[in-house]
Amino acid sequence: MSNDDILIDHAILRPNFKIISSAKEPVYISDITLSNSASKGLFYTLSTPALNTLAKGYLALQLTNPSTSTKNVYLMQASGYTTALSSSSSNYIQADIYANASLNSTATSLTTHNTNFGSSNTSECTAGYLVKSTTPLSGSPTSIATLIQNTGASIIINLGGSYIVPPGYNFTIVIFNNTSNQSTTALGLLWLEL
Repeated sequence: MSNDDILIDHAILRPNFKIISSAKEPVYISDITLSNSASKGLFYTLSTPALNTLAKGYLALQLTNPSTSTKNVYLMQASGYTTALSSSSSNYIQADIYANASLNSTATSLTTHNTNFGSSNTSECTAGYLVKSTTPLSGSPTSIATLIQNTGASIIINLGGSYIVPPGYNFTIVIFNNTSNQSTTALGLLWLEL
């Protein structure tokens, strides 16, 4: 009996370490749920226009799943860019993600788009953005994730559906331009509604 053998009711079971396959090419694994969801018209996207964000200013993007919704929102990706440049470690661009934060001013509405151009499905979510010289959030919400970078560049946060926004909740991402330069900034979201 070897170390890999398993003894069950006096019978010896040996694991098969030699997988038999006629595949001559690499095997690819695809998430059928995601590809089926895209073809069914369940993915949505939106983006802000390119906006001027003052030095030490903010851009907030909020996606709200209303309490009347019948679906959960699975966030796939947050993305954007900023042109603020800094060579100093004390100056940076910061992206914070918040769950169920409150904006302190009325947001400019954004239109959501289905990524399947042939689908008539529409998102149950509402969305908007704020550009402010002071914090766009009310109270002291807790950031659940933070990304900091020292140079102007693209911002891509892959969420992979791991952040779920049920009915009656929202997702907010805030960019803080902690530099001495005005910046052109934009944000976008990609999500799935199931």
